[in-house]
Amino acid sequence: MQFILIFTPEAGIINDVEKKSDENRITGNQHCGNAEKKPGGLTENGGRESRDVIKKLVAWLGIIIISGTMLLMVKTTVTDYSVSSLLLGLIALAAVLAICYAIINCNYNESIMLAVILFIAFGLRLIFITLVKTVPETDFSRLLSAAKYILKKDYSQFQPESGYFWAYGYQIPFCFYEAGILKLFGTIDAIKIFNALFITGTCLLMYMIIKPMNSKVALAAAFLYAVYPESIMLSSVLTNQHVALFFMFLGIYFYLNSKCILSGISLILSNLMRQGAIIVLIAIVCHCLYLWIREKNARKMLPCIKIILSYFILKKIIAFAFVKSGIAPYGIDANVPQWKFAVGLDFSGYGGYLQAEEHEYILSPAYTSSERWAETWKIISSSYKSIGDSIKFFASKIVTMWCRTKGEGLALDGLNGNDTMISGLSYFRVTDILNIINLGVYFTIWGGALAGAIGFVQKKNGINDTSADDTPAFPALITFIGFFLIYLIIEVMERYRFEAIAVMLIITAAGLKKYKK
Repeated sequence: MQFILIFTPEAGIINDVEKKSDENRITGNQHCGNAEKKPGGLTENGGRESRDVIKKLVAWLGIIIISGTMLLMVKTTVTDYSVSSLLLGLIALAAVLAICYAIINCNYNESIMLAVILFIAFGLRLIFITLVKTVPETDFSRLLSAAKYILKKDYSQFQPESGYFWAYGYQIPFCFYEAGILKLFGTIDAIKIFNALFITGTCLLMYMIIKPMNSKVALAAAFLYAVYPESIMLSSVLTNQHVALFFMFLGIYFYLNSKCILSGISLILSNLMRQGAIIVLIAIVCHCLYLWIREKNARKMLPCIKIILSYFILKKIIAFAFVKSGIAPYGIDANVPQWKFAVGLDFSGYGGYLQAEEHEYILSPAYTSSERWAETWKIISSSYKSIGDSIKFFASKIVTMWCRTKGEGLALDGLNGNDTMISGLSYFRVTDILNIINLGVYFTIWGGALAGAIGFVQKKNGINDTSADDTPAFPALITFIGFFLIYLIIEVMERYRFEAIAVMLIITAAGLKKYKK
């Protein structure tokens, strides 16, 4: 199950005077055609009041989560890497910070810099795709096989007796996406190139989303994602995360630009590739409720209403088409949501897929939904031992999900890591180098996010620091907290953090802005 990120149009529209002074801010009151701007982000009572308890509570929760995870991350990193690799990782961290500082504070043509960053984003992934011929395995192989059957107009694998697609109906639209690319280009390399294109597009959208805060900070965030090694190494994998992330960010961009209907359409397109947009809608509702309470204006709920309507109407139409055509008789949803909880809360393991084989019986169509929930509760309750063991269990889930920084695993599927990749260097050696660089990028993202979250509770001259309030950072923080909490109770896997790290970069941007001269 994947959860898509949400942002509200709190960033507003780019202010022309932004480049003259960082003090000229855009308030968070533009809502899909119902903009209410107030100078400097002030409330009607004048000044940002300390009584904004909700924002402070969310910020403190974010600070606790991010700082606590970073402590576990440091401990895990020291264990996973040799002393020499750690020293090189510190050098990489210093280099990444220096480049970000230069991007934020130096003078240059910003359009040219954006073009260079996008070129780097696509170029690095294209090089990796060309050199690393990842072999589709497990679910990726199954989805690719289904796509090839679609080209033959054979939809038998989507019927109930097939088992897999009955349980994971939400994977069917992605199979059609792959089939479309194979139809046009005839090779799986084309799917991988589209991965690179979609992530390059995501870098552009990330820049456009953050730009209202500060255009150079937006460039720094886009640069971080362009060179983010985990994303680069995942580009050769036939995962649905690249295209889903792009449409999610497209939905964010439309939302920020007062186009709620297009935002809802983009979110459902993302959901069709990788399920989870319902979490986005819930988060939008929560944030709009927050704005309603803060501004005492019920019209703040209009954006989420428009997005929800456009999202669900299009979803119903598409699902009806799949069912009515006979392609997917049981629809394109997750018909066994209990599975994620049975695996994620099995206290006898670590909450991941590798321990899940013993629970596969609940995937059987022979069970009713209520029976599956009953079996899920049995699995959870029978594995529970004590509060102390539970704390250790959740800590291990956090480590698995967020703290490991070696991201080559899936990229080397089907390959011999000792074979030469380039210039006498083996696959293992090249990925070791990328993982060291990843240390620098990953810790920069998390450290910047921590600084961004602290910005909501800091005080300057006796008043709350509003340095982050002119950006999508607050709704991004809400979303990241949602990611973190949901993965405490469902199945975890390192690559599942793919979208969450993208949203964290929005919070990171708020932190990086503090270091602009």
